[in-house]
Amino acid sequence: KIFYLEARLGIKHSTFLPFVHSFNVDASGAKTVAKYMRAACAVGSASFSDLAEILELRNVRLHIVRLPKDIQSRSYFDSVNHSLSIVLSQENTVERNTYRIAYELAWMILSGSMGFVPVKEEASKHRFARVFASEFLMPEESVRFAAAQLGIRPEDWTFEMVCYLKAKFNVSAESFALRLEALGLINTPLRESIRDELHEY
Repeated sequence: KIFYLEARLGIKHSTFLPFVHSFNVDASGAKTVAKYMRAACAVGSASFSDLAEILELRNVRLHIVRLPKDIQSRSYFDSVNHSLSIVLSQENTVERNTYRIAYELAWMILSGSMGFVPVKEEASKHRFARVFASEFLMPEESVRFAAAQLGIRPEDWTFEMVCYLKAKFNVSAESFALRLEALGLINTPLRESIRDELHEY
């Protein structure tokens, strides 16, 4: 209905996010672009209070619908109107959808860097999108600061601590634990033990 009214009334909702960049499709490029995109969202290194609201204010349309079980999200970019829509599965948790929004933004950035043509799926691009999503949602400076505030050493983490701090970033406990491990803030055996607790929980 929304799109019908827009077409009939001639309303254009151009996104305010910049998707054209020059970068390497690797971990370093993903981190750089994530910081740039966070700046475009006017949040710097702070955690998002409401990512969906921030993006909607920049005319990024979010839709939650029933999708096939093997599809968690899809994104579409109208290059003529510079309009982005992200479709999310209603089966996802709120935290999963937050991650999928960031993941789809990464694919739009990849598409934008190529002149908004369809992007061929490759392992390197999936890695780029995952690194982007982690850095976009859980910037290194912010995660390190949150851990330092509580004085938590790599061997001190507990299931409860991970659950407490992950809420500051609106991500799943497993995603947050993986981010801690990537930054060397939690011992790998301890992270794996916490992962097992999460699965039981």
